[in-house]
Amino acid sequence: MQQRSCNGYLIRTTARRPRILVEDDSLDPTTLDLSPPGAGAFEIVTCGGPEDGEACPLVVDGTCPAGRPDVVVSAFGASNPWAASVRAAWARDGVPVAEVHPDELPLVWPAHLGAAQRAFFATGDEDG
Repeated sequence: MQQRSCNGYLIRTTARRPRILVEDDSLDPTTLDLSPPGAGAFEIVTCGGPEDGEACPLVVDGTCPAGRPDVVVSAFGASNPWAASVRAAWARDGVPVAEVHPDELPLVWPAHLGAAQRAFFATGDEDG
């Protein structure tokens, strides 16, 4: 399971930045630019999910190696066998789970941040 964190910004505040966990098995964490405009306001962690033969620790024992996020962007592919179980585990834990809107496809990195911000700042008047 490959995970990567964005901590490249110096934020001059004592407040904790909201943590966004982007779960996407199509992202390449070795080449991903985790500094798009607006990213400095958040702590961003990516997870590609379990690799062949691995189990998802969140589903199996209720703990995620990336820690507990404020919002999860669920973007695992349809063929990922862990996708539904991971979403359900986060929902049971009370973590908002966002998805990228269909008009934002093909999936691009700023769409992940947009989905997270919609979920994090949702007022209940919007979908997704």
